[in-house]
Amino acid sequence: MSSRYRNVQEVLDDAASAVDFLGCEQPLLLTSIGIFGNQPLNIVVTWGDADAVALLLDAGAPIDAQHEDGDTALHHALQMGHFELARLLISRGADQTIRNNEGKLARDCCWEGEWQRLGLKHDA
Repeated sequence: MSSRYRNVQEVLDDAASAVDFLGCEQPLLLTSIGIFGNQPLNIVVTWGDADAVALLLDAGAPIDAQHEDGDTALHHALQMGHFELARLLISRGADQTIRNNEGKLARDCCWEGEWQRLGLKHDA
C-alpha cells in the first residue's frame, strides 16, 4: 500500500480534522456522523486516495451509508470524477441500485457514456 496512512486511525484523524463531526468525541468512529450527514468514508472519497478508502473499508466502514441528500460513497466518487474509487467501491460490494433524494442512481452522476467506458454494470 503506497498511501501515507499506516492505519485506519490515521485516516479517521484526518477526516475528523477536515470536517465538523457535530461534537463527536475523539477518536472518530467509522460510523460517526458529520456535517451534512457525512460519515468518514464519504469524506475520504473526496480526497481521491484509494488506499485510504481501502483502509476504511477493510476496517468495516459502511459502504452504502447515505448522507443527507441520499448520496452514497459511490455517488460521491462519480460526482468527483474519482473513477478508480468507483471501481474499488463496486468491487467491494457497493450497492448500485441505491437512489439519492433526487431519485438518481450512482451511474446517473456520470457524464454521457462514462459509465460504459468505465466498464461498470449497465443495468442496476
